[in-house]
Amino acid sequence: MTDYSDLVSECDRYNIRLAYNDLDDQVNGFFIYNGNCSTIVLSNRLKDNLPLRNVVLAEELGHYHTLPLN
Repeated sequence: MTDYSDLVSECDRYNIRLAYNDLDDQVNGFFIYNGNCSTIVLSNRLKDNLPLRNVVLAEELGHYHTLPLN
């Protein structure tokens, strides 16, 4: 499994903003691209579930890498 610090470094490398917010219980995170800025939002609940946090962050990074612009 990839270390959280490696995932955060990847966000930094690609200028992806990483934020935590209160999300619906059924939502662990999401990726937003508005044409100028990429943002990954993770649920605050993931701060206490480190393995799930890493998996969700890696998945959302995958959405960035599969954008048609990349």
